[in-house]
Amino acid sequence: MKLFGKRKNTNTLKPLWKFSQKGNLWRFFFAGKNTIVGETRDNEAKIVYFFSLNVKTGKTFLKNHKLKNEDYWISIEGLNERICFLHRFEKPDLPQHKSIIALDIFSGKKLWENNEYLYFFNTDHTLYAYKEKFETKDIVKLNINNGMVLKTFDENEHAEIYNIRNDTYGEQSSERYNYPIPFSKEETPEDIPKIFEKEIINTNSEGKIEYVIKDDYLMFNYYEPISLPDSGSKKTFTNRFCVYNIFSGEKLYDDMMNKSSSYNVPDNFFVKDDNVYYLKEKKELIAINLKHK
Repeated sequence: MKLFGKRKNTNTLKPLWKFSQKGNLWRFFFAGKNTIVGETRDNEAKIVYFFSLNVKTGKTFLKNHKLKNEDYWISIEGLNERICFLHRFEKPDLPQHKSIIALDIFSGKKLWENNEYLYFFNTDHTLYAYKEKFETKDIVKLNINNGMVLKTFDENEHAEIYNIRNDTYGEQSSERYNYPIPFSKEETPEDIPKIFEKEIINTNSEGKIEYVIKDDYLMFNYYEPISLPDSGSKKTFTNRFCVYNIFSGEKLYDDMMNKSSSYNVPDNFFVKDDNVYYLKEKKELIAINLKHK
């Protein structure tokens, strides 16, 4: 497959927006098409902060948002376009979940809390929850606006609920995400290695290169070992992210994702629709729109 051709791209890509707040970025999710909701964690102070922002502009709705009288032992479980569902932990040192907390993703207002059931899954308009029993579980439908039980399902209805759950997860996983794949000489288009070689020829990079191809763009990251004071025999790596035009071989974007990493395991970026997202120093979320001139 020959990729280099006459087409040129002289536009240098720039970040669409950048976001950071207190703590390290722990996780984030897409709430519908236009909103990202996530959490950061300050591991030393034991505080979790929530955020929400507009995908297209980076405008924040919530930033450094902390639930009143809450500190660290809560986390995101699921969400729809306007509500984020959180769970508590049974104990700080145990992973078991308890309770469901509903949080308005735009105002940060705590809408309700149900201490009797655990989050199971949700669709756009319906929340399913459960309670463990000795040999089975109670599955219920909750009012998404107030957390009250609308229906308790008989055991002979459980299979149908699991089918709804599987269909819901299937729809979510089929959304337009592109995750990096490892470079393979046998399976990678023939001119892609030329770009990799062009980028790393003057480096002593180690580890696998993982990449995404989206339209005319090749995105990848790679690791290079460095020497740091007092590091002893332990290896430390920088992690660099690049975007190239496949057809012209021109580099359009370059950034250091991590100045000091203990492992050379590629990750930390993906593509959704026309945006590529990557993490910088585990503290900053950066979006680049591939169609943005």
